[in-house]
Amino acid sequence: MSKAIRTALSLVVSLVLFSALTMAQAGGNADKGKNKEHHRRFAKVAFWRHHKDADKKAKTSPGHAGALQTGSG
Repeated sequence: MSKAIRTALSLVVSLVLFSALTMAQAGGNADKGKNKEHHRRFAKVAFWRHHKDADKKAKTSPGHAGALQTGSG
């Protein structure tokens, strides 16, 4: 093979690989929005599952704090 053909073939292969890399990166950015939304929803569920009886604890805390104040004073 002559040097000109090898150079041209190398250039074509490089361009094909570069365009494939560019397309792969563009496709990867589209998935990030979906993943963030999914994690956000999962985080909300985990938060509310962990704090599902926070209302009950909040209502009993002021009465409990008053009992502590009267006991120490």
